[in-house]
Amino acid sequence: MGLQSIGGCRIIKKISEGGMGVVFLALQLSLNRKVAVKIISPNFASDKNYEARFLREARLAAQLNHSNIVQIHSFGRENEILYIVMEYLEGISLYKKVKKLGALDPCKAAKIIRDISLGLLEAEKNSIVHRDIKPENILITDNDTIKITDFGLAKNLNLFSDITTTGQVLGSPYFISPEQATTNEVDIRSDIYSLGIILYFVLISDYPFKGESPLEIIDQHINTPLPNPKDIINDIPDTLVKILFKMTEKEPDNRYHSFTNVLNDINDFLSSSH
Repeated sequence: MGLQSIGGCRIIKKISEGGMGVVFLALQLSLNRKVAVKIISPNFASDKNYEARFLREARLAAQLNHSNIVQIHSFGRENEILYIVMEYLEGISLYKKVKKLGALDPCKAAKIIRDISLGLLEAEKNSIVHRDIKPENILITDNDTIKITDFGLAKNLNLFSDITTTGQVLGSPYFISPEQATTNEVDIRSDIYSLGIILYFVLISDYPFKGESPLEIIDQHINTPLPNPKDIINDIPDTLVKILFKMTEKEPDNRYHSFTNVLNDINDFLSSSH
């Protein structure tokens, strides 16, 4: 692309490239600090739906000021290129950490879930559902701070309009809630389900549901009982397994209704584990 600067930031190098955007390490000249700059992928630059999603990510994430959420500094358009300037963090995704280290110690796993829950509680207080909670969107910094990223699919529950295509399933098949897969009508309990599947993933270092196609995996989220992780790793505490199953109930009404409730039980577990 040859992009050298944008939004008052001098591009240093490309960090990553995802489905919707390209992320660069850059220097914000006005404050002389390193930042991450995300621009809409050239493949989607002329797609109004993706442009709207990109802007939604910036606007919704910018409402959230929390130590466990990546901070948005600014966003805009320059030379027909949409960009978001955000906090730059050195670290590794939770997905890569688990793939590198394998199954995590139950207490360490619970602490990660606690910190993600703290960030998502802030989103909940602002009526924002992330809708794409997965290990790839959780960053662990070099000083072990948890940061939630990528609000590109997020939804403000106070707004009636939504940017989706009828019949389109949004989110990762491995972590999607049953109701998001079937109706796209979700509330915070959908993020609680996805975080529960993350808890399973970090405890076992594998997905609970696998298949030959995304539809096959999604069908299991809807119809197949969650496997008991103790059948694979026996020494996972029963209390943590109980929390896991409560988070991942198929019916939203049977799950925790708020991240406050998740945090209460996770903190009780961590207190009793010392």
